[in-house]
Amino acid sequence: MLGEIAKKPVRRIVGLMSGTSVDGIDAALVELSGSQDAPEVRLVAFEDHPFPEAVRAGIFELFDPAKATVDKVGRMSYVLGGLYAKAALSVIRAAGLTPADVDAVASHGQTIWHAPDEVPFCGESARCTVQIGEGAVIAQRTGLVTVSDFRVADVAAGGQGAPLVPFTEYLLYRSTERTRLLQNIGGIGNMTVLPAGATPIDFAYSIHSAIGNSMVGATVNGRIVNFDYVLQNGDIVDIRTSKNAPGPSRDWLNLAKSGAARTKIKQWFKKERREENIVHGKEQFERELRANGIAPADIMGDEILPLILKRLAFTSLDDLYAAIGYGGVTATRTVNRIRDEILRNQKANQKNAIDRINEAAERRNKRPRHAVHGILVEGLDNCLIKFSRCCTPVPGDSIIGFITRGAGVSIHRTDCENYLASRDNPETAGRWIRVSWAERTTDAYSTTLMMLSAQRSGLVMDVATALNTLNAKVRTLTARDVDSGRSTITITVEVHDLAELRTIISRLSAIRGVIRISRSGASDPAKAAAHTAELQAEQEKKAKQEGKV
Repeated sequence: MLGEIAKKPVRRIVGLMSGTSVDGIDAALVELSGSQDAPEVRLVAFEDHPFPEAVRAGIFELFDPAKATVDKVGRMSYVLGGLYAKAALSVIRAAGLTPADVDAVASHGQTIWHAPDEVPFCGESARCTVQIGEGAVIAQRTGLVTVSDFRVADVAAGGQGAPLVPFTEYLLYRSTERTRLLQNIGGIGNMTVLPAGATPIDFAYSIHSAIGNSMVGATVNGRIVNFDYVLQNGDIVDIRTSKNAPGPSRDWLNLAKSGAARTKIKQWFKKERREENIVHGKEQFERELRANGIAPADIMGDEILPLILKRLAFTSLDDLYAAIGYGGVTATRTVNRIRDEILRNQKANQKNAIDRINEAAERRNKRPRHAVHGILVEGLDNCLIKFSRCCTPVPGDSIIGFITRGAGVSIHRTDCENYLASRDNPETAGRWIRVSWAERTTDAYSTTLMMLSAQRSGLVMDVATALNTLNAKVRTLTARDVDSGRSTITITVEVHDLAELRTIISRLSAIRGVIRISRSGASDPAKAAAHTAELQAEQEKKAKQEGKV
């Protein structure tokens, strides 16, 4: 019967549909002409029939498995069949026709449960979709050939049962020049992407996954074509399939233009070629690792691998290889995630080491402290101390300590260029600790001054005389001329505190021709002063909290 109808040049079909919104029944009478690959569709009449409130409430109740008893499902299917039949007869009358003028009724049915994925059931693998709206009732009351259970048929053939519109949209709206997006608005919205330049692969998978997976060849307008042939409007396409087909090739992923086709190809590889996927994925993965300078053995340890797999949502390394092999994830993206994880792990380890140092300092914070070289390190006793050469601090300077790697604590001035440049760096910020000068110290400390002066004869002699007058102990003194008629003198002296140093600076500044005297390592004066005041305020606040002030 259906074969005879398909041969007619013009077919009149009534289409019936009710969706998940359960608002009513849509009935459309259409005329179909043309070929399967170049169809022509004309809407003759359309009607919408709202559900009676009792029926609507009854359908919503069936969405709940606890309430959808067998008797209720059966009775509602019968009732809906009758309502569908009434809607079909009504739209035929609206078109000015009789049932004898119509070839068939196509009824989508009403979905009350949809579970298209396979799950173990009674020792077998099962999937299902439940549609109601009895087709036999429609056929009996309209007297017309009735086709129904579209979702069930699609699931039985290996499909998902929804959405069902992409195949029709592909036939009607595909283009070789434009990519088109079609939005189906209903209880659930679906978007169909029709890429320009679709190939026989796209066409096969638009019909059904099973057609695409079993495709062995294609003819267009009676001529054998390659799988990369670009389909034209009006082409008559014949997809050749075989039960013994090996399945899709990985090359098809590059030939297919639609995302739907590529997704279905990936799903096939995921299900049918796991061992092959593992081998193929491992090769890609290790190649990408080496390209990023990572040895595969470096991530296989008990510390890194489980963490990486967890981050990537895989239970085993083979699962990761398989996913890369069938195209579920890319090796490039996976390795990028791994590289980020390795860097994060390295930073965490470094932070933990610093945290351990700081925790030890906190534990020792209340112990009596002993000065080493005139320096008290907060929370630490008898640790190795060295004074930085970049800023040469002396007693009276505001100071800060830096935990070095294997060389103890390095002491810097708080206006030191190196300190101000690194204190906000996440890599080093946690290694700066509070230090202070001991209340009493008799030690002498070397520090360096840099003098800028106008060039003149006798300058070095005047500097030496001034230092001798102050009984200053000079370690080194070097002088050199610079351009623009100026000279620089670098002086390293030993002093006991900042007051003594300031006396020396004041005396040297009074020498004729001296332009400026600065200390080594000093940053911008305003910036350094502001930060020093901030640090001192913080230290005073902490001291008050500890009851020391």
